[in-house]
Amino acid sequence: MAAFQDYGRRLIPHIVDDLAKSDPERIVYSFPKSQDVSKGFRDVTARTLASAVDKVAWWLQKEIGRSSSFETIGYIGPPGYQVGNIDQESDSQQPQNLPEILAQHPMKVLAIQDVEDLLDARDAPHYPYEKTFEEAATEPFCVLHTSGTTGLPKPIFWNHGLLSTLDAVRLLPPVNGDNGLKPWTSMWQEKDRLYSAFPFFHGAGMIMNILMNAFYGMQGIIGPEGVIPNMDLIDSMLDHAKIDIWSIVPSLVDELGETPEILSKFKSAKFICASGGPVTQAPVDRVNEVVRVFNLTGTTEGLFIGNLWVDREDWIYFSFHPYSGFDFREIEPGLYEHYVVRNEHAALFQGLFHTFRDVKEMSLKDLYAKHPTKPNHWIYMGRADEMVVFSNGEKLQPLGAQATINAHPAIAGSLVIGTGKFQAGLLVELKDREPTDAAEREALIDSIYETVQVANASSPAYAQIHREYIMFSNPKKPFAYTDKGTVKRRATLAGYTQEIDDFYEQRETESVTHLTSSIDTSSLEAVTAGIHEVLSTLFPSLKSASIQEDLFSTGVDSLIVIRATRALRSVLEKSGADAGNLSPRTVYSNPTIEKLSKAVYALLGKSSNGKLSEIEIQQQGMQELRKKYSKAQDGATVILTGSTGSIGSYLLDSLLHQKSVEKIYCLNRSLDGRKKQTESSSFRDNQWPVNFNWALASFEPHIKGVRQLADFCLGSNRSASLFFISTTGTVSHLRADGMVMEAPNHVLTTEMSGYNSSKQVSELILEDAVVNSGLHASICRLGQIAGPVRSTKGMWGKQEWLPTIIETSKLLGLLPSTLGSMDRIDWVPVDVLADIVVELAGIDKLEVHSMEKSPSTVQVYHAVNPEDVDWRTLVPTVLRHLGASTRIVSWDDWVRALRQSQHDASLADLKQNPGLKLLDFFESLRVAGDEASRGLVLDVELSTDKSRTLATLGPVNEEWMGLWLKQWGGY
Repeated sequence: MAAFQDYGRRLIPHIVDDLAKSDPERIVYSFPKSQDVSKGFRDVTARTLASAVDKVAWWLQKEIGRSSSFETIGYIGPPGYQVGNIDQESDSQQPQNLPEILAQHPMKVLAIQDVEDLLDARDAPHYPYEKTFEEAATEPFCVLHTSGTTGLPKPIFWNHGLLSTLDAVRLLPPVNGDNGLKPWTSMWQEKDRLYSAFPFFHGAGMIMNILMNAFYGMQGIIGPEGVIPNMDLIDSMLDHAKIDIWSIVPSLVDELGETPEILSKFKSAKFICASGGPVTQAPVDRVNEVVRVFNLTGTTEGLFIGNLWVDREDWIYFSFHPYSGFDFREIEPGLYEHYVVRNEHAALFQGLFHTFRDVKEMSLKDLYAKHPTKPNHWIYMGRADEMVVFSNGEKLQPLGAQATINAHPAIAGSLVIGTGKFQAGLLVELKDREPTDAAEREALIDSIYETVQVANASSPAYAQIHREYIMFSNPKKPFAYTDKGTVKRRATLAGYTQEIDDFYEQRETESVTHLTSSIDTSSLEAVTAGIHEVLSTLFPSLKSASIQEDLFSTGVDSLIVIRATRALRSVLEKSGADAGNLSPRTVYSNPTIEKLSKAVYALLGKSSNGKLSEIEIQQQGMQELRKKYSKAQDGATVILTGSTGSIGSYLLDSLLHQKSVEKIYCLNRSLDGRKKQTESSSFRDNQWPVNFNWALASFEPHIKGVRQLADFCLGSNRSASLFFISTTGTVSHLRADGMVMEAPNHVLTTEMSGYNSSKQVSELILEDAVVNSGLHASICRLGQIAGPVRSTKGMWGKQEWLPTIIETSKLLGLLPSTLGSMDRIDWVPVDVLADIVVELAGIDKLEVHSMEKSPSTVQVYHAVNPEDVDWRTLVPTVLRHLGASTRIVSWDDWVRALRQSQHDASLADLKQNPGLKLLDFFESLRVAGDEASRGLVLDVELSTDKSRTLATLGPVNEEWMGLWLKQWGGY
């Protein structure tokens, strides 16, 4: 730990180097090994981080020289999955307009190594950073870009002096007169595991992921690359990352308050830090009851200045240390504008004046109101500069849109609303009274909406104003205007707080329960238009989506699918159509409006191409994908030298526009770019989205990736082998009266499962590559992966089918006596499975295949438990944990009770009853005739011969089942 007198004078490079010397094995960062955080994390020690910094510093000096004037280095790459400010880069992550940028602004382009190579820096010599704090205080540390909250977006230079104000918070003396509130960093302890959902390019992301790590000794937990933070990711991180402190955006904190099953897991966390925008009090009150919420405010230009910990019940209020120099000036009765005034503590505690060195005072343009009884407690009321800040952190400057809308002849004034909401709205004051006749009112809204659409054309997608979000003002509450005739936003909205809240709540209710439209089913085009209209009514963001756009890429989740299914059934029935066969699976299997419309049209018996069943269509798709990715790619691969020269740049531009060119390698005096490929000896592919609702088409990028991995291995000088993780679902459609051998399966699946069918296509592609190209490859079909049994830590994911059955049984008061077609229990605990896979891949014995001998076929293994049991052997254990009031029923009766709960459920029930999300899956497990099925028997002779762990595993038993129930909690 640094000496007391050093706080506020320490430099990040020195801290990194000092920690590497004093505590080299201290873990400073952990990042996921894949997008699936359950696969574990890679730990980065202080020594490794310092060496990686040295390596990159020497590399930059070699490539561009040592700077004397702080020339700017731009970085293009993904915002997550990084240590420090270093990240991996690939062709797919480069912007498509990069060539045009380079043509207009010539600059040197360097390709950075991936993370693993950067961290492999054991031999990197130390790169000295010898400046003192005085020498470095005014020098840049990095350049960020503001979001526009404090004016037009602009670059902000963070110097070392500004950073030091974060370190200096430790020096803030006790405050008298503010109930003894402590500085905001007092609860952040050394080695606390800190996760931030903010990207690194955001000021909060840099502070939480880098500065807090360095100054306060945090262990940074980085989220998975390419995964946008949402409740599913938060749930996974809770299960697998052991996080102490959470720094997340307001919209996620709001959503957490509506997700009690995830919120309950936060009990072991120290607190949640909410920053980046306003939060909604009601749901966050519920969060604060479970885990303390710390509301933090700051700016990119000044970082977090003087925040204090308030009492838990006052979480929504802010309090600030007097050294911050904050001054709240009343601009209207009860409303105060936030100013910062330079004082004698500027160097240590007023970061804003490190950025604006010549300013004596400035307004942050934030508006606050006082706590009714406690001094120095302020509640955020909005922005003085008209900014609309949505609940997800997105921001809109509404003045341009309002100016366009105000040109409508019927409008006296308008305000774009939506602060703290997900959806933009419009509050309109009319020149004349609002029409009392319904038809006239609708005609007026139509007329206004035409003007709104003009304004929408200049607004970002997330800020589109939809017709149903236009509301009229109350004549008894006229707008407040300035002497210039413009609307006084804050004064006007202050009188409409309740009306706006009620308006948004009514829109949400109407979108779900008051659908009165019907669908014209006379043609496919009419059905498509009707479905688009219905979905857009439910989810306005879909109004601007094309009918080919994947619904799930727009944010549609399982709850939305259920709501959409209900709504479509309702409007189809109003059209006189039979919608009984329309289910959530229909939406999942047809994830675009275009595909969904064709599926619905087919269900109505009107499909012009109705000869093919769903299974036949899926099998046809499987054959097409196998054919597509079993042959060499048609596109040409071009190697271009001298691409930075005058002629070379034009050649590169021309090649980029050739459809026949698949890939371009530019060689410009670079180091050996084939090092990784030539040194690889094996490749294990285990990255596959586990989503049983997706259709086959949604998996094509991953099927293509298997082909590319095969090509990668074939191109390796060491003839690298490929070990592919598949699923027993690729053979689950075979006859149940025989044994399934450990061999390729050429009988295409007859089950409607995009997951299983995509895995089978990939198996066949690999078989073709082995037979036709000599690829060394193995396939490991995994059965049901159960929870860990070697330790009480960890947990079988509660969102999976068996934990869902247990939780749903608790809610229904009914426990199934069998599991239908999955009654054979041949599960393998996840912590044991890892050893099995290593043994099957031959890694434990360092097996290397012969490079001279080409394989004749792909090797197949079955990772299932050799000693199976029936579900009935585990029922007594489960029943003891659920309680005596739980009745044992047949599988059919259990599914029937769940189905009935769907029809009776409200939206709130859907959130509490997880079984409804998997209803289609559970329906598929029903067995005709017999109540239970032993299912397929999979041969494991080859697998048990090669894996001793599998051979000696033993059957699933009551002890294991009891442990899993305890891990899930509440039983």
